[in-house]
Amino acid sequence: MYVQLDFVVTTNMRFITWGMHTDMEKPVKDGENPEDVNPKTAVRMILLRAIAMGGQTKVLEYGDVPGEGEHVPVEMERYDFTFNEGLYKVHRRRKTKKNGDFAKTWDSH
Repeated sequence: MYVQLDFVVTTNMRFITWGMHTDMEKPVKDGENPEDVNPKTAVRMILLRAIAMGGQTKVLEYGDVPGEGEHVPVEMERYDFTFNEGLYKVHRRRKTKKNGDFAKTWDSH
């Protein structure tokens, strides 16, 4: 099942007209970026990704991170969106150093 949701976030009628009437998408040649050929696709993907990433982030574990403080998130889940995969959940956990301390960088899977 697919759902299309349109937001009109401007009072600029020329922009609304451009956004409501889509030209036929052009085929992408080798080496071309789809967003360069079909700019509306890029705008749509940026908006959907922002909505997905701006949603709920669930913190699964807190810990002490040197240089960042005590009781900071060290493991969490959030959502992301890409054109090829759609909406999916991202599980992130901070990397650990050899001494067992949490690092500032994250592993995602």
